Amino acid sequence: MDIKRILNLQFFKEEIEEHPRTFSEELKRQCNRLAVPTMFLAIISWPSFIPLDVQLFPQYPAIIYLRWGFTLIGIISMLLYFTVPFIRNRGYWLVYFISFYLGLASSFIVGLTKGHPSYFGGLAIVILVCSLAPLGRIRALIHLLLMLALFKIVLAVQGVNFEQSSDIYGLFNMLLSVLISIIVIYVFEDIRRNSYEKSRLLKVANEDLQKANELKNQLLQVAAHDLKDPLQVIIGYTDMLQMKLASDKFAAEKLRIIYRSTERMIKLIAGLLEITTIESGKLLIHKGVVDLSEVVESAVKIHQQNSTKKNQKLSCKTEKRSIVFGDAILLRQIANHVIDNAVKFSPPGKSIWITVEKQDNSIEFTVKDEGPGLEQDELKRMFEKFQRLSSKPTGGEISTGLGLAITRDLVEINGGTIFVESEPGKGTIFTIRFPLYQVHIEPFSDEDNP
Repeated sequence: MDIKRILNLQFFKEEIEEHPRTFSEELKRQCNRLAVPTMFLAIISWPSFIPLDVQLFPQYPAIIYLRWGFTLIGIISMLLYFTVPFIRNRGYWLVYFISFYLGLASSFIVGLTKGHPSYFGGLAIVILVCSLAPLGRIRALIHLLLMLALFKIVLAVQGVNFEQSSDIYGLFNMLLSVLISIIVIYVFEDIRRNSYEKSRLLKVANEDLQKANELKNQLLQVAAHDLKDPLQVIIGYTDMLQMKLASDKFAAEKLRIIYRSTERMIKLIAGLLEITTIESGKLLIHKGVVDLSEVVESAVKIHQQNSTKKNQKLSCKTEKRSIVFGDAILLRQIANHVIDNAVKFSPPGKSIWITVEKQDNSIEFTVKDEGPGLEQDELKRMFEKFQRLSSKPTGGEISTGLGLAITRDLVEINGGTIFVESEPGKGTIFTIRFPLYQVHIEPFSDEDNP
């Protein structure tokens, strides 16, 4: 698991912990998201109709009051939303109240205008809009029934009988909008409920996955710690027996196999411990100002002996004061992993070029070898754990399949990026890039850390 994925998982975990426990809470959460846009529309939507109302129905000032009332409610709701954060689910109740007022006011206005065609069309739109609000099926249906009841009462008071064709046409349009609204209320309720259930199941699954991952890391750490000490004892006594039984070729060969197998197991355990420490977020990081050139030069000295045994030529060229901000110990591990990889997989007699240089606002650490190279499909998975690629160690070295996965994680922890270029028969180039750190004091180096 890379660092970005760990951070994303942590972020997603925080989101999961805030997941609504019930569908009712999910509807309230959705209303909270819609609250501000709804209040804004309430403030600006109706004042533009007032001049038309004055021209068409000057005898009904109640229409004007209802229009301005909607704007006033939008302003009051906006103030309440931002000034009383202690009221729980305030967004839901404010959206509900705005929708309630919008529906009843629209019904009353259309009733006063005796079903004027223009106002009829507006009521049909309002009915449809109100049905989209995530208020819950029961409340939405009650709201719709209240609108229709108020509309019918006002028309009855006004003495409207819908005898003209234009009136009947408008009534049919409104009834059609009512039918569509009922369908929308039921369908959207089901869609929201299904979405919530899927999200809830995903929450549970991710919680189980997180627990399983934590348990896996704990078991690996316990097993690795418990195995490490007895394996160290085995490898120590095996080394002693190899010296005592050097004349017995059969015994010496078997002891050599035991030694190599134990050594491989110890390296695998060390890698597993490092991986689980990184993935569990328990890796101790102490960042500071580091001269990467000194770190790399120190790592080259460590690997000089192994490369000499294989008759390889290590060429190191570094630019002094290549300052980065990172953990010196982890940066040393990065350099060791990448250089060790080049020495391990390069054939005897080949050259390895190591450079550290400044590039604009970054520091580039590059390791180029003359190994067998890799296919493109192998490049895509070379940073995954326990990968077995076509290239093999050329001097009998041990490979656990964890070194590059650890390297990638450590590079990202230190704010860098790692790139690989390779072609079969043309070797491999690892390029690690860190941001250049501008500093005017003497940096501490890798050697400052024990």
